[in-house]
Amino acid sequence: MDFLSFDFMLTDPGTIQFEKPSFLFKESCGTARIPVQRVNGADGELKTTWKTKDISAIGGRDFDQTKGELVFKHGEVEKHIEITINDDMVMQTYIVYLNGILL
Repeated sequence: MDFLSFDFMLTDPGTIQFEKPSFLFKESCGTARIPVQRVNGADGELKTTWKTKDISAIGGRDFDQTKGELVFKHGEVEKHIEITINDDMVMQTYIVYLNGILL
């Protein structure tokens, strides 16, 4: 009697999220370094795009208006978004959005 055997590899690319729901950076730090985590799996390559949105801080004046892409290689679980902050001694707010995940 012959037996046929199959091995299945279950892959889980995971999801991407900010390390915390909000961050506070002093303007004097010069660069906001925002941690982004890959959770619940790290199989294969995973990409996401991100962009900033003005609130009380204005892109191009208070911080570099930026957007970009994060690429997590197989096994990578943390990346950082870096945004240059211009120090004008006034507390202001902006938002960074993570967009859709691309496998």
